[in-house]
Amino acid sequence: MAESLPFVLTPLLVSPLHPERGSVVAPFLVLGLPLLLVCLAWFCTMAALADAVSGVFRRHPSFVRWQRRVMGGVYVALGVRLAFVQRE
Repeated sequence: MAESLPFVLTPLLVSPLHPERGSVVAPFLVLGLPLLLVCLAWFCTMAALADAVSGVFRRHPSFVRWQRRVMGGVYVALGVRLAFVQRE
């Protein structure tokens, strides 16, 4: 879904309401392709970082246990808080 973000936002910048200005295809591509390339670079960076972090998790199983305990505590705390929320 996020990879379609540039092509979802680009029509907001290109106005098809003035046909005398010509086709909207060229401005759409000029504005959309750089956004697409930025999104591609961002997702490739996130994939590389996730790969590096997964290596740390595989080498240190104690870290994974600690992380699970912390996240379990967070979920329990959120559940307790949700149990005491007053509805209006």
